[in-house]
Amino acid sequence: ADLKRFSVRFYDDGFTRLEDPITGETGVINDSLAWLIKPEKMDLFYLRRDGVFSFKTPGSSLWGIISKDDKVLVPPTFEIGAVLKNDYATLMKRLDKERNVVIRKNTGRVLRELPDYSDISSCHNGYVIVRSVKNNKFGVIDSRGNITIPCMYSDITETSTRLFIATESGTSFILDEKGKKLSPGFKKIRPPS
Repeated sequence: ADLKRFSVRFYDDGFTRLEDPITGETGVINDSLAWLIKPEKMDLFYLRRDGVFSFKTPGSSLWGIISKDDKVLVPPTFEIGAVLKNDYATLMKRLDKERNVVIRKNTGRVLRELPDYSDISSCHNGYVIVRSVKNNKFGVIDSRGNITIPCMYSDITETSTRLFIATESGTSFILDEKGKKLSPGFKKIRPPS
């Protein structure tokens, strides 16, 4: 494909995602301008420094994972795209099991199923906010799916400093990533912008 028709969408660690603004095709090239993932009509998002991408086709809400070598590691069978971006795992929500969260490594192998959580929210600090199906409360898990802050809060918000703002019964606290309270209770704490 002619590279001149593409716009650069991002560059990171030797990979460039290109997009044709007219056709909507996206693909990935390396620093030598060779196609790693040939242009196709799909949404493509870079996940990790080893060249793993989440993808979905237009008109579909299902996500999968594709390698930098254009090999589909996880077919598009997930309700949401990957939300945890780190060197260990990727969290996705299964379509075939209602409200189930699954961690998949870049090989596409299921590492751990987490049926106790209904919702997952993206965190960029190596932790993910989850909601328990048992009590409808929020907590935090790490990249391996281990609970670090128990699901006992009516709301949790991440900050940019690996701290969390948790609220319960109208009182808000600042917590570290292990759930230790670092502040007294306040009526409201607003996350920094």
